[in-house]
Amino acid sequence: MLKGAIETIKRNKPVILFECGLGAADYYNVKPEQIFDLLSDCGLRVSLLEFYLNKMAPLDRHEFMGQFNKGYNYEFIAYA
Repeated sequence: MLKGAIETIKRNKPVILFECGLGAADYYNVKPEQIFDLLSDCGLRVSLLEFYLNKMAPLDRHEFMGQFNKGYNYEFIAYA
């Protein structure tokens, strides 16, 4: 779904709440780095909702992949 919306995301920079975790990602053959890179390429930062609400730094690629691979969190936010 995100691939089809790349131009809209780049143009409008919406806030995107999304779930990303083992199971569904495996089913759709998607890797966490692909999601992070797509959102980053659209000009968005990726974070945990708690970090975003507390004005903490967003996740870097390595941190996002760690959250995904270790199953610590599966709910994320992308924002400009």
